[in-house]
Formats: sequence, C-alpha cells, structure tokens
Amino acid sequence: LPYQVNLPFWSDYPLKRRWFIIPDGTSKMTWSRDGNWTFPAGQIWVKHFDMELTRGAPATRKRLETRLLVRNAGGAYGVSYRWNDAGTEATLVPDAGVTIPLTITTGGTSITQSWEIPSRAQCLICHTPQAGHALSANTRQFNMDSIIAGYPGNQLDLFRQEGFFTAEPPSSNILPRHLRPDEMDFPVEARVRSYLDVNCAYCHQAGSSTPAGWDGRASLSLAATGLINGPAVNHGGDPLNKLVVPGDAAHSVVLSRAATGAQALVRED
Repeated sequence: LPYQVNLPFWSDYPLKRRWFIIPDGTSKMTWSRDGNWTFPAGQIWVKHFDMELTRGAPATRKRLETRLLVRNAGGAYGVSYRWNDAGTEATLVPDAGVTIPLTITTGGTSITQSWEIPSRAQCLICHTPQAGHALSANTRQFNMDSIIAGYPGNQLDLFRQEGFFTAEPPSSNILPRHLRPDEMDFPVEARVRSYLDVNCAYCHQAGSSTPAGWDGRASLSLAATGLINGPAVNHGGDPLNKLVVPGDAAHSVVLSRAATGAQALVRED
C-alpha cells in the first residue's frame, strides 16, 4: 500500500515515494500515540528515490534507487536496488553500498552531486530498535489525508477501518502530527520540534548510543529535551557555545550544525 508522511526527512533534494507491505491477512501493527509502533515479522517498507537532473524540471526526473527495509524476528535489515540509466531495471547493490556522481543543473549552473546508496551496515546505524526500525512509520507522520488504493481519507483512519491494528486508535483529529516548516499558522517552536524529531531524534533520544545529551523527540516538553542552554559534546573551543542559546544564534550549536550539515546529508529514514 502507498503512504505519505507529513514531514519528509531531509536527504539532498530527491523526490520520494513510499509503500508498506503487511505479510498476510492476519498480521497487524500496534500503534502508539507518542512512542514507536511495533510491526509483525515479514513487514516491508519500500522507498523509491528519483532526482530531477535540472531542479524544478519534472521532465528531467531520473530513477536512482529503491530501498527495502524488512522486519524480521531478530529486528530489521535493509537492502537497496540501483536503477540503470534507462530507468527500466534495478539491480541489488552490493553490501558495501555505492556512490553515484550526478550532474545537476541548478539556477543555470551545473554541479556534481554525489548520491550515496548506503551499505547494509549504514542502514542499521539509523534504523535501530530504539528508533522503531521504520523511522517514518509512526502516528505523527501517518496522521494526514491521502488516497490509499483509491480510498481518500486520513491514513490512520483508513488503517483502522481496514483492520490493520491490534487495538484501534482514537479518531485522527485528536492525535498529534508533525508540522512542515511552511505551516505558518503554527508556532515556530512546534515546527522546529517536528524538524528535529524527524531529522535528529532517531539517534538523539534516550537509549541510543549517540554521545549527545539531548533528546529530539517531539512528544517531550521543551525542558525535557535538554536543548535550552544544554552543554555541547563539542563546543568548538568556545565554552559559550551551547546546544540552543535563546536569542544568540552565533552560539547555538544545533542551529549551526543543521545549517551546515543539511546540504551534505544523504542518508534516509
């Protein structure tokens, strides 16, 4: 079944499509309002990546890769398939992954962009048990209107109607969702918290191995995240640098790293 997410992970300009597969007619997902969902062994998530070779020109779209994440009894594993130049056939990428150079035209200028198809080991750096394995499969991401197999409606409501859950969630209109940066009717803090949850919290949360003392999950209060004046693991030689310093962008480490790191980030949820 195809699905969409409220806030896609930043991954260097690709166009993405998503599906999931439940292995049989009786397996079900267990939803959670704020925590990770659980999934039956054999469930598969599929994510397909295209890239516009001229940004903003749909006719230049090129098929890059299709990734599969498979839930099994021991956790999960991921594999990737690379599409040929004609876009007619995709082949399994070796365990070590591969880097593809792309010639991109943006603003009338040609640049070379390196697209990284991750190794099997790299897949599991982010798709951890603490993060719920399937990073976008949660209430805040699913809670949006879409069309699934010809049926319009909120995705959570459609899943409930089709009997995909072990226990039924309440109506979607009383459940939380992630916010896009351009949803200007909502507070800046709420939009930023959604961004940090999607792009950072799969590593930056309690129980992970990431050496950083903050938690990016949107379900926490701002105080509980440890972001405000929180100590940075690497303050760059300036002890005034903290995770987020209110009113002081120059000393806010999270802001500077998000600004400089986004252009190079190619791994996906």
